This record gives sequence, structure tokens and C-alpha cells, in this order.
Amino acid sequence: MSWTFYADCAEQFAVANLVHEDDQPAVFRATIPGRAVLAVFCDEREQEVVVNPHMLRERATPEAVADAALQARVMEAVADRQRERARLERLFGAN
Repeated sequence: MSWTFYADCAEQFAVANLVHEDDQPAVFRATIPGRAVLAVFCDEREQEVVVNPHMLRERATPEAVADAALQARVMEAVADRQRERARLERLFGAN
């Protein structure tokens, strides 16, 4: 599982990766022991930490994504996916 040091980056990732129109973005906060860290990637775009997910049990807590601008992006992302799904169904038929 990959994590970021920045809450706004996590929120953007959660919104950008919604799969179904009824999905809600989720962001979790965790404090983990150093031995759980498998890799750290830092470049000009992002700072990401890959951790052993088994070491997150009872350490990761969900946080509300209540920012109004983020909620607007969620609704737009959902609408975009619905439009894309409808377009693909017109092209290829519904499955």
C-alpha cells in the first residue's frame, strides 16, 4: 500500500481513482513503525511511502473528506465517469 506525507495529495488521489458512481473517497491517517516501511520515493511530483499493509492493523484511521472544493471535485469525477460509461455502452453495448 502506498501512502503520502501530504493530506491534499491523498485527497486528490482518492478522488481521481473513484471507480463506481456510488463510491466515496476515503483518506486514512496512520503512524507506523519504521520497520513497516518497504520503500520511500521522493521526487518533484510527490513523496510516497510504501508500507507493509499487515503492519497497519489498528493503526490507520479514516478521516472525513469534508472540504467543499474536494466534494465538488468528487461530484464532477462521478459525473465524468457516468458520461464515459454511457459513451462506452453506446459504442460497445452494456455488459
